[in-house]
Amino acid sequence: MCGIAGYIGINKIPKKYIDLGLKSLVQRGPDNQNKIEIKKKNLNILLLHSRLSIIDLKARSNQPFSKHGLKLIFNGEIYNYILLRNELKKRGYKFKTNSDTEVIISGFYEYGVNIFKKLKGMWSLAIWDNNDNELILSRDRFGEKPLYYYHENKDIFFGSQIKQIMNLSKKKFNINEKQIYNFLGLGYRSVEKYNLTFFKGIKKVPSGSYLKFKLGKIETKKYWTLQYKPNHKTDQKDIINNIRKKVVNAIDRVSVSDVPLTIMLSGGVDSSIILSALKKKVHTFSLIDKDKRYDESFLINKTVKLLKVKNTQINIKHEAPKKLLSKIQDFVDYNSMPMYTITSYVSSKLHNLINKKGFKVSISGIGADEIFTGYYQHTLHYLAELKNHKYFKENYYYWKKYIKKITRNPHLKNIQNFLKNKNYNKYIFDTNPEIFSLIDKKKMTPFKDKKFCQDALRNRMLNELLYETVPPVLNEDDQNHMYSSVENRSPYLDVDLVEYMNTVPTKFLINKGETKFLLKAAFKDIMPRHIFKNKIKRGFNASFDSIIDRNDKFFNKFLLDEKSPIYRYINFKRMLKIYKKKELSHSESMFFFRLLNCKIFLERFS
Repeated sequence: MCGIAGYIGINKIPKKYIDLGLKSLVQRGPDNQNKIEIKKKNLNILLLHSRLSIIDLKARSNQPFSKHGLKLIFNGEIYNYILLRNELKKRGYKFKTNSDTEVIISGFYEYGVNIFKKLKGMWSLAIWDNNDNELILSRDRFGEKPLYYYHENKDIFFGSQIKQIMNLSKKKFNINEKQIYNFLGLGYRSVEKYNLTFFKGIKKVPSGSYLKFKLGKIETKKYWTLQYKPNHKTDQKDIINNIRKKVVNAIDRVSVSDVPLTIMLSGGVDSSIILSALKKKVHTFSLIDKDKRYDESFLINKTVKLLKVKNTQINIKHEAPKKLLSKIQDFVDYNSMPMYTITSYVSSKLHNLINKKGFKVSISGIGADEIFTGYYQHTLHYLAELKNHKYFKENYYYWKKYIKKITRNPHLKNIQNFLKNKNYNKYIFDTNPEIFSLIDKKKMTPFKDKKFCQDALRNRMLNELLYETVPPVLNEDDQNHMYSSVENRSPYLDVDLVEYMNTVPTKFLINKGETKFLLKAAFKDIMPRHIFKNKIKRGFNASFDSIIDRNDKFFNKFLLDEKSPIYRYINFKRMLKIYKKKELSHSESMFFFRLLNCKIFLERFS
């Protein structure tokens, strides 16, 4: 895990800008920083790298890495690099390191851009091909590792964060107001949905894609796509057996490391299965919120005791307003964007503690909800798909008995919304009319699903996986882990597992109202029973009132400053009425965290 940045163009970047670029990467990779500058006719090439050593800790694997007339800077981990290295050895290649870095560069020399189809893992990378005078930028299939770029005329700037582009270019970028409106009104699900960033002109290399930059021109191509192609010849027993094998293989892959591992342990299914299936004892870390809506301490403590693992907990509590605002300001400056969710903020405390305890790698359950049906809405899309099927009546009974009573979202309590329109999606953004009325709807981008298939549940899950929930969570996860110099790994985003799950017919996904039925069934013998039986979904979550006292005068003076540029985007008087409520609903709590972050962002970058 590392940080990368660079520039290709006709200008020479001044040393002081290069130094700022490298300095901004230090937290992402404190173990080594280096650069390469190349002058080729009228072209200037600059590659910056900052290393967090995880595989082959020796200096021989430092980057930028040169071989075969290629220069590589790389952020991430390739989990199948040993298999690829052996394959390349059979083709006559020799290796001087034990790193995945050298495998990528030799693999690119042998296979060209087809190497990206062979890689299994997470990455953002840049390859300068001195033979063809060409730059290649690439990201992994799900976008676990971020990579931003800015293209102007014959120049391209790129980096793991927007900060590196700003430092190297020294340009003033204008705020993308459309993104502010979308984020405030539609929430974190909108942030990556429309391929926008919070600055005009700055883009992201799309996940599952590579970008070629040559002679000042950009060409972007997908190397991987995902489709729902059900195999109707399979049966439940085979599916469960295959899931067991593929999840275990994925966990084995992400556990490859030359440094100790940790697990982010919640009271949910996903992290508990990782912990139960991992073939080594690891230290676990957990967040505890005493708000009864989010408190999972009972489940976590039972799991820790049962599996006999070390567990370090952080109790979420009110912070001194100056301290909280200072921390958020630091994150906003570091990421050059607002923090998306309270979950992200409280999780950052855990990342910091992981670093202080001497760990460099953390494993979490990101992606399982979107692959195995982890959200309450999945049961409703499932019922809508089955409304004329023999399974409908039984599953409707269990939904009504178990799921309906524990959902807070009013849209998810009314099954008729989904039976009338199986692609119903207002529950995503229109959960609270009061909040939604604060923002001019005409300024927001219409919230539409990308069409993957006719199956409503699978189409929704693919939108969540590739556009709405997983991409923003991964972005936050990467940036906030790396703020504390910790690598994040997500075994459920294993390409073999995800592709296989998209061959499983929808009818098998939910059983008697039980979401994640197949995942639970695959690990029923080793998963803690109290986790297996629990039906309430909480995860790493907290409320606005858990982190700040809304009666604090200093905080209110800051947030409710009517002259702030944030109040050009929302109706101040209507907002104030909601803010003064004694208790905030979940949607209101999330909104005020977005509001706070957008206020800080606008005041620091406008």
